[in-house]
Order: sequence, then structure tokens, then C-alpha cells
Amino acid sequence: MIPETLDPGCLYMFVFGPGFGESIAVRVPPDRWLVIDSCYVAGRAAALHVLPRYAGQCECLVLTHRHQDHYPGFSSVVDYAEWPILGCNDLLLDERVATSRDLESRLTGELEQAFSAIRERWTANSACIWWTWRDSTRNVGDASLTALHPREELARNYAGRDNNELSSAVLLTWRKTRLLLGADVPNPHWAEICERFPSLGNHQAMKTPHHGSDEALHDGFLQGTRERLWIVTPYNRGKKLPRFGDGHAVHRMLRHVGFVYLTGLPSGHDQQMGSPCEATRQELNANTSPRPVAFSLPGGIQGTVDPVRNDVSCYVVARFDEAGRGEVTSCGPGTVRVTEAAMRRDA
Repeated sequence: MIPETLDPGCLYMFVFGPGFGESIAVRVPPDRWLVIDSCYVAGRAAALHVLPRYAGQCECLVLTHRHQDHYPGFSSVVDYAEWPILGCNDLLLDERVATSRDLESRLTGELEQAFSAIRERWTANSACIWWTWRDSTRNVGDASLTALHPREELARNYAGRDNNELSSAVLLTWRKTRLLLGADVPNPHWAEICERFPSLGNHQAMKTPHHGSDEALHDGFLQGTRERLWIVTPYNRGKKLPRFGDGHAVHRMLRHVGFVYLTGLPSGHDQQMGSPCEATRQELNANTSPRPVAFSLPGGIQGTVDPVRNDVSCYVVARFDEAGRGEVTSCGPGTVRVTEAAMRRDA
């Protein structure tokens, strides 16, 4: 279940990923909120399952890029609050760059609604504008946000076709907690980012770039302690992500940390709407359905969490204290905690 209350002294990160789409909401103590991207969960924007529940100040909202799995419901999140900081780097929002044909042809649909909502706010209040170019910063309460990508020069001269290359990765720093929010940035851009920001492996938690795709992982942020918390949002269209085979993304990640959390699998399974689950990478690679998370009670009693009727699924909630100690506090139905199979040792 989504927590009923939040510890006022801790930072919380909510990561939603229902298979197609992702959204992140971060509560900075005591009551400031950051939201990055949007997707639909149970019929509405994921962030709107969180913001009304806990109240507080909606401080910063960011759209990382224009891919369809990042903007559904974004306009409704814009409309929810005043948002003193509203970030994006898409040059269609810059009327000096966008052509009249661009503006006239983008009149309907979710992306157009998102752009219209951003442009309306930016026009009404220029102080809220954040072009999320590399090295630009904003504060959310006591937390600092630093845009890692893209360089403005790259965006203004970009002639490619993959908008992931212009995706806005962000580093959030609060007390001794660092969250690496990787958006959908692929390689080779991470090599350049890690050269500019050489300590990215020093983080407490990461929303892995581009749904844990092989091409988005880089040693510059993979290297570090095994105690870090990594959360992967799946992608269930076409070439499904992440992949679980030897040498692929999840295998590579588990060389550096003891486990990873998936907000869901890139394919359905029979526990999808039941309890949070667990599985080994090898089991998932063999298409074995994950198991409900087991628990133990004093007296040797063991069992699994009973499914709870809850329309909100496919999310992971993590909490971090001032010392940077973090833990997962709750997971929604459909989430999977993935480990590497234990090496067999003969007696």
C-alpha cells in the first residue's frame, strides 16, 4: 500500500512504472514536492495518487522529453498546482525556434496538451521557466537539482531522430542523500556526462536510465557500493526492457548491487495484480512467474502477503534519512525484487 503518512524528517521517492510509462515524485522534507514526467496509473496521472494524499508545496515539475511513455497526464499535473519551477528543454516551446508549421501541426493529443500547458505557464510567469540544460540548477526546499543532460548546444544543433538523446537526466542532492534520476539518456552521452560529473557512482539511489536498457548503462555510475538502491521501470512494447539474459542489463546491474527493484515486468504475470513479488534473474530469463514476497513471524510462522484490493500498482517507495540511509518502505502489486541466483556449493 502507498504509505498513509510520511516521516516529516525523511526524503521520499515514489517511482511509478506500469509497463508503459514512468513518473517520479520526490518529497523533500518537510513538504516540498518534485515531479518528473507522467504516466497513467489506474486512470489518472501517477503523481495525482500522491500529491493530494500528503498535501504540501508543489515546487518543481519537469518533462524530460517528448516520448509517449513520459507525458501522458502531464498537463493534468501542470494544472494541479502553480509550480514555481516548470522544467523542459524541448525547443518547440521556444517560439523563436519552432516554425509556424510545427505550432500549427501539434494541436491535439497528450503531447500537445502538455506543451500547451507548459507554454501557458511560461508565458504567464517567466520566473517559473527552467530550460533544463546541463549545469543549470534549481532548489526544491533544502534539496538541490542539477541538470546533467543535454548540453544546450547539442539540443540546438541536434539533427538526429531519437529524442532520448535530449532527455533531461537530473541529480538531486539533499543532506547526505544523492538521487540519480537518469531519464532515458543512452550511451554514448553517459560517457560525456560522467566525465563532466565524475562522482555519479556516489549515490544512494538511482532510477536507472531508459528502462534498464543495455545501451543506457555506463561504468561511470555503475561503480560504487553494493548498498545502493536501483529502481527500474519496464517497457513492454516492441523490444521489451529490461533484459534478463547473461551479459544483459539486469545481469550487469547485479554485479554491482545485491538486488534491483522493478516497478513491473515487461510482460504480464499471474501475480501482476496481487502482492509484490521476488525472483532471481535466471528465473525471469526463463519466463518463470515471480513469487509473492514471503515473511517470517516469531514462532516459525511463515507466509506471503495477502493481496490487497488497491487500484494503484507498479510502484516502489523509498525513504532516506539525513545520514543518507535508505530503505524501500512499500511496493505496489506487480513489482518485483530481483536477485542473482545463489551459487551452488557442494557439501
